[in-house]
Amino acid sequence: MKCSVMMPALDCWTTIQIQRPMFWQMILLKQKRFRTIEMMKKIPMRTCIACKEKQPKKDLIRIVYNETEGLTYDLTGKKNGRGAYICRNLQCLDKLKKETLQSALKQSISNEAFDQLIVALRKEIQPM
Repeated sequence: MKCSVMMPALDCWTTIQIQRPMFWQMILLKQKRFRTIEMMKKIPMRTCIACKEKQPKKDLIRIVYNETEGLTYDLTGKKNGRGAYICRNLQCLDKLKKETLQSALKQSISNEAFDQLIVALRKEIQPM
């Protein structure tokens, strides 16, 4: 599949033919006659399991289940284990149900572990 891309050269527009549109930035950056192109960084989006809204990953809290630690939360988003995301507000924390969390983590969760997680998250989330 070919496509035509127009990029400003020094003082005029130049059209080039490329095979893969997703790699056009790398192709053009290798050409010395083109100015550098500022590439925007992609922001990872995740869905809150309580309100189902998509938000940037860094604005959410990750709830993690792994074999060694059990059910915990992760503010950095780097812990090992299966994860689910929830918004940093009390409304979403109130909406969160044990069954929803179990289906998101694909793991059965005890009532005690779920209650401990909710108490820990309430301490972490400050009322806005």
